Amino acid sequence: MAAFVSNILEAEGYAVQTACNGQEALGCATVSPPDLILLDLRMPVMNGWTCCHLLKQHERTAEIPVIVMSGDPVQAAVRAELEVEHFLRKPFEAGDLLTCVNQCLEWARLRSNVEV
Repeated sequence: MAAFVSNILEAEGYAVQTACNGQEALGCATVSPPDLILLDLRMPVMNGWTCCHLLKQHERTAEIPVIVMSGDPVQAAVRAELEVEHFLRKPFEAGDLLTCVNQCLEWARLRSNVEV
């Protein structure tokens, strides 16, 4: 899944950094905060639930928009519980991913302009 997502985003000109598990993702994001985080809820070592909670609690990553991806159909409350910007149900099309990413980045840009 990571290669599929990376290929789509890189083809659109986005710089992409991938992590093999939640613990690595958390470490990368806190050292060099990205503009957007895409998390799969099912990751080894540290799952996406835990990783997202820790990202939202860390001062360097709390305001970064997060898109959560999952194939689990019972995720209606995920967005509110994890305080994420968007939930993307797998499988998804490239266009769905790009729409979601573009919207989240635009919302973040607008929010940062309002806070200034």
